[in-house]
Amino acid sequence: VAFVGHDPTFEGGLDYGRYKNEPARIAYGARSRNPQVKAALTLASIPKNARLTVGGMDDNAPTKAPIEILVNDKIVFKGGSQFPDNEWAARSFPIPEGALKAGANEVLLRNVGDSALDSMPPWFAVTFFKINSTSQTKE
Repeated sequence: VAFVGHDPTFEGGLDYGRYKNEPARIAYGARSRNPQVKAALTLASIPKNARLTVGGMDDNAPTKAPIEILVNDKIVFKGGSQFPDNEWAARSFPIPEGALKAGANEVLLRNVGDSALDSMPPWFAVTFFKINSTSQTKE
């Protein structure tokens, strides 16, 4: 598990400090200075039926922020955020077979919304990334 504020591999996005009682990094629109958040999660072995769990929050705009989530450059999710507006939640996504490796694995969340502003929607906040398995957990 990599937590914002505790894991030094987190980079990118606007380091917001705490938002709604959780440490947060915010990915603003694709043309902004802070369009993505990434972290490295180290695995001792590759879990079967691997899933990526993201602790995140969608902005407070009427439409969902368009995001892409990648693990080692393999797309795990692409589309409108599946997270609630302005409330923290965790969502899990299947990781494609062959995407993970023993050692460091890069998780990247990119906001692909058409905005250049670092203060307005579309934005997406991240508080953690976790790689686990439906049959076993190895992190």
